[in-house]
Amino acid sequence: MVELDDAFWEEQEIEIESLKCIFEEEEIVFKREKPYNFEILIHSSNESDERDYLKLKLIFDLPNGYPNEIPYFRIKNLTPEYIDNNALEKWENEMRERAEESIGQMMIFELADLLKEKITTINEVVLEKLDAIVEKESIANANTEVLKTDARNLSYTPVNAETFAVWCDQYKAKMELERLANLDGTEDKPTGR
Repeated sequence: MVELDDAFWEEQEIEIESLKCIFEEEEIVFKREKPYNFEILIHSSNESDERDYLKLKLIFDLPNGYPNEIPYFRIKNLTPEYIDNNALEKWENEMRERAEESIGQMMIFELADLLKEKITTINEVVLEKLDAIVEKESIANANTEVLKTDARNLSYTPVNAETFAVWCDQYKAKMELERLANLDGTEDKPTGR
């Protein structure tokens, strides 16, 4: 029995060392050794914090018989404004199914990667929509700026209701002046026809 426990501890230690190499120091925090208890911080994006809207913490408790037993785990939501509890429950169930398929082999990274894949997919959809909105706004702002710039550089008066009314009155007055200037006195006489 002691040899069996030692074999499990060795396998766990090998996996823990692998996880330390995979995850950065701030992404994985060990709370206890033998039995291991640790937390892995899962980000939805590796690009930048500005584009990383979804964050979860995956908390593991490895039983003495791990990897021949499913690890105890739970998901802590670090962005409750974006992810609801129904999604967390669904993902935990999917992770349990994956863990059952992986009994007897190292599975911690696989479970963490499954969760990362889920939130990365959601984050990418959100970012695409956000980028489209930002692009539309920037195009609209650019068009508005061009119109403002063009309006400042005009050598003519832009046409709107007020400017058209003023122009129309001026044109009518001008036409009346021309008509009066061209009068030769025969306009009021009968044409003789």
